Amino acid sequence: MVLDTELNETQMEFVTKQKYYRTDEQLDEDVTMLLEWMSKQPHLPEIKDRKWLSHFIIGCKYNLHRAKQTIDAYFVTRATHPEFICSFDRERSLYYMKVGKVCLLPKLTPEAYRVLFNKSYLMVEEIELDFLFYFQTILANVDIQMREEPMRGNIILLDLEYFPISQFVNLSPTLLKNAMDLCVNSFPVSVKGIHFINSPPSIGNLVTFIKMFLPKKIKKRVSRICIYT
Repeated sequence: MVLDTELNETQMEFVTKQKYYRTDEQLDEDVTMLLEWMSKQPHLPEIKDRKWLSHFIIGCKYNLHRAKQTIDAYFVTRATHPEFICSFDRERSLYYMKVGKVCLLPKLTPEAYRVLFNKSYLMVEEIELDFLFYFQTILANVDIQMREEPMRGNIILLDLEYFPISQFVNLSPTLLKNAMDLCVNSFPVSVKGIHFINSPPSIGNLVTFIKMFLPKKIKKRVSRICIYT
């Protein structure tokens, strides 16, 4: 996966105008303080990757207190919810690549947000979706993003043209709740929007169901776009 991480003039202007923005020098000081704090937490691993930690802090809007809480949750939930850690079984991955795609789009938005794109393919025969593997893949993409670039914000784009909506009856509310909790509380992710495109009329109830597990702020950023591509 190749991501374009360099900011153009428009993106840089947007980023630096945010009220919480801190300079590279200030960010480096924050990374040092975070490292010192982590060294005193016996349950946390030793992390030496300053770049990764800087991406983490930026994702928490340069709030060091929030970064401490989130990085603690990031590692603790790997022990409490190991089922969400994707092992990337080759055969399993190749099988689901025939069903659809979950990927980070290579270009940033004008606001320097990264788009996480999800699309299903038209299938000749119906297959049973593995929702756990689906959420594993999403979280794995976020992990990749954290290694590659600062977490300035994400937009989730779901193309539902061929998505088998009927299979959502097999989605466990507990699984969905745990996945949402992990994404929102255990990753330095700022969800700027969740957009459903090519959505069928029956999607209304599903969107309502999903919004039950989202924080109030993110609920307001969910939109349904009915124009077919």
